[in-house]
Amino acid sequence: AGGYADGVTESAGGVLSGAGALLGVSTAAGTVIGVTVGAAFGVDTLEMLSGGVASNVTVTFSDDVLTVDSGATATGTMVSNSGGVVVSGSAYATTISSAGSETVASGGYTSGAVVMSGGHETLLSGGTGDALTVSAGGVLSGPGTLTHSNSAAGTVIGVTVGDSLYTDTLEMLSGGVASNVTVFQDSDVLKVDSGATATGTILTSFGSDIVYGSATSTTVSSFSTEKVSSGGKTISALVLSGGTESLASGAIGDALTVSAGGVVSGPGVLTGANAIYGTATSVMVSGGLETIYAGGVASGTRVLNGGQEVISSGGSAVGATVSSGGVEYVRASGKTTGTTVSAGGDQLVSSGGVASGTTVRSGGQQVISSGGIASGTTVSTGGTETVSSGGTVQGATVSAGGTLLV
Repeated sequence: AGGYADGVTESAGGVLSGAGALLGVSTAAGTVIGVTVGAAFGVDTLEMLSGGVASNVTVTFSDDVLTVDSGATATGTMVSNSGGVVVSGSAYATTISSAGSETVASGGYTSGAVVMSGGHETLLSGGTGDALTVSAGGVLSGPGTLTHSNSAAGTVIGVTVGDSLYTDTLEMLSGGVASNVTVFQDSDVLKVDSGATATGTILTSFGSDIVYGSATSTTVSSFSTEKVSSGGKTISALVLSGGTESLASGAIGDALTVSAGGVVSGPGVLTGANAIYGTATSVMVSGGLETIYAGGVASGTRVLNGGQEVISSGGSAVGATVSSGGVEYVRASGKTTGTTVSAGGDQLVSSGGVASGTTVRSGGQQVISSGGIASGTTVSTGGTETVSSGGTVQGATVSAGGTLLV
């Protein structure tokens, strides 16, 4: 204990143990137990060669390094104070404290590492991290791969969740921040807890994320799904063909873009300006805008106070409900079928727009501008259908107490 050894070379079958420190450049193909790499002066290294086994080694000083070569293992390493571990073999249960680092090279593997505040775990391309824990203030960065179950209350940047072998997860805990994470494939999941955030996530085929907190700029690729739970919010997501954005009750989707072949489904709420080129099903629009572009279809939309549904040229809407303070706009070459306009709601049909089978309830209003067409409208008691000069109404049914203004 307290002793120093300088420039040690240990062969296979040898044992180096103790609470002392290694100085200079040391190598080991045997067993190393409990030593400290380095002191408060100089640059010191211990290289574990193929077949070497290190346990409970400590790296505590600036620029001192434990290197774990391919075929070597290290267990229970503790690294801090600008010390480092470089892993090309296997490392288990590393503790990375303030200013310490562990770097996992291509072909390297680290399992059960704990990244404390101020610590940094780096997974290089081809490097793997398994069952990692990143505490608040800790950093995990890629572009390497995470397998099995991982959690982070700190920062995670640029890693890939999952490989082709396992069901793999990364859970961002409250306060955690993820950026540019890729979720690899079937059954692999990024979970964003309440109070956590994820930005720039890429979901590849059959990958998914579950959002209880906040997600921004997610890319939802073919066969992948972003699931936003009650209280969660996704902002500026891009849903590509074959991808699905699922908004649970109480969830919010803000400024989404749904490409042709993509789907956004409710019953959650859309806010901000949302562009639908694919399919929107059973969503609510409150204080936001849902625009259905050419080829896009919206079914069962509920347009609430401050919400707007705009059916543009080539777009269509089926079975919408427009409540008080909501508006449905049917633009040129847009088409809506089976809309229900409730008290305080409005359906406005512009030139070239077509509204079929609208029901206007008490206090609701349908307005047909010049060049617009409404067919099969039912005006209930207290409802109003107004036809401007040049507008067309076909087959309207007006109940007692309903109003048709021509």
